[in-house]
Amino acid sequence: MQANISLVDPDATTYNAVAFYEKGPLQARIAYNWRNAYQQTEQGNRGQPVNVDAYGIWDASINYAVNDKLTLFAQGLNLFNEKTFLYSVYKERVISFETYGPRYALGVRLNF
Repeated sequence: MQANISLVDPDATTYNAVAFYEKGPLQARIAYNWRNAYQQTEQGNRGQPVNVDAYGIWDASINYAVNDKLTLFAQGLNLFNEKTFLYSVYKERVISFETYGPRYALGVRLNF
């Protein structure tokens, strides 16, 4: 068993952009989060480095307040099914390629 958890490149570049709308009972939000490629560990499995490719994720949500006690909501995470790609020295040396798909939620919030 081997465990390596070390962030080699803590100065990675990230961008976050959020737009929101709020008027009366309606609230809407959309967000984009991007991170550049970075080295996760210097020596992963078999002594090779583990690099994470750049990725960007879109999320969105909408809320509607029916009254002071009841709010309906919908949200979507990873709307465009962004993948996580880890590789060794070269991108051709794939370590893992993961996708979890978009996630959606519908719900009701009650305030007592």
